[in-house]
Amino acid sequence: MENLKQRPMKLGTETGSLTNYMMSCNRTMPVVGKGATVMSWTDRHAHEITWVSEDGMSCKIRQYNPKVVGGPYQYGETPEYEYKELYEHEDLLVYHPKTQKWKRHSESIVFCGPYYKEYETACQSAKTSEDFRKLDEQFFAPYRTEPDENGWVGLKLVKGITRLKKDRYSINIIFGVKDEYYDPTF
Repeated sequence: MENLKQRPMKLGTETGSLTNYMMSCNRTMPVVGKGATVMSWTDRHAHEITWVSEDGMSCKIRQYNPKVVGGPYQYGETPEYEYKELYEHEDLLVYHPKTQKWKRHSESIVFCGPYYKEYETACQSAKTSEDFRKLDEQFFAPYRTEPDENGWVGLKLVKGITRLKKDRYSINIIFGVKDEYYDPTF
C-alpha cells in the first residue's frame, strides 16, 4: 500500500497554526492500533485507528479522552497527556482522491422540509424560554428516542416527519501520530 497524495491544510483559511500546517504535510497511511491526530484551527485531538479497509481508502477512528499528567502547568506550557481511555463513538473516514482529502462520513436523522419549515416559523414567534419549551414539547418530544447510556437523545425515523441525512465533512488528519493540544488563547 503506497502513500496517498494528501493536500496540506491551507494556512490562514483552514488553520491558524504553523505547527498544524507543517503537520498536515504528513502523508502516512492509516494502520490499525496506531494513533491519528485530527487538526482544527489551532487545536489537535488524539485518536486511535480501529479499522482500515483492504485498499487503505477508508478507516474508522475513535477519539481518546486524554488525561493531563503532571503539572501544574503555567500559561503557555503544553501539558503532557496520557492516552488510555477511548470514547465510544467511532467515525468512518473515506479518502477522496479528487479533493485529496479525508472526509468524515456520518448519518443523522433530521426533520423533513415541510415539518422543519413549520417548526422554524413557530420559532420566530417564540419570545421566552417557556415559549421554546412548549415548541420543544410540540415538535420534538413525540419523535425523540430514549436517552442512551451517555444521556444523549436523538430522533426516531418517522415517514413524512424525519429522514436519514448523509453527512460528508472534510477532516484534517494525520496518521501515525497521536497528539492533543488545546490553544489557551481561545
